[in-house]
Amino acid sequence: MNQLVDDYKLKDKLSEQKLSVFWNTKMGAMFPKYTTRFFVNKKTVFINISSASLRQELTMQKEGLIARCNEELGEEFIERIVIR
Repeated sequence: MNQLVDDYKLKDKLSEQKLSVFWNTKMGAMFPKYTTRFFVNKKTVFINISSASLRQELTMQKEGLIARCNEELGEEFIERIVIR
């Protein structure tokens, strides 16, 4: 299976999907409720949050979020998080 993923260069797409599931299920009920858009592009996670207070909270915890996302993936995949 890993050979097939490597042959078709699907590893990044699979990691993006894992992060999306992680955000919507394991981050708690509040985060998906206020997330209007979540996507990954070139090892950067873009998150649009509708709540100003939650946006500020997440902005202060960017490094922790990066570490948590990379821990969930089991590799250093995410380099940056942009919160809007």
